[in-house]
Amino acid sequence: MPAASGADVLTADEIDLLKALPEESMIDLLERVATAATELESLRRQLATRWMVVHPCPVCGAEVIGRADKIYCRPRCRQLAYMERRGN
Repeated sequence: MPAASGADVLTADEIDLLKALPEESMIDLLERVATAATELESLRRQLATRWMVVHPCPVCGAEVIGRADKIYCRPRCRQLAYMERRGN
C-alpha cells in the first residue's frame, strides 16, 4: 500500500467536524465519495481506451495494439525499419 500523502491525511479539525456530523450526513458523504470514486475509475477506463489504437505494422503487417503513437508491433520490426532507413 502506498504511503499517504499530505492530501490523504485528515487534520484534527477535520476529524472533529466529521465526528460532529449526524449519522445521516455521514452516510450521505460516504455515498458521494463512493460514487465519485466509481466515476473516476470509469473516466480512467475511457481515457485508456481512447489512447489505445490498432493499425498494421509498416514492416510486417501484423496488428500494432497500443498507444496512439506506437508505430511498430515489436522491437524487431522497429530495428529492421531503422536498418532499412540507414541502408544496412
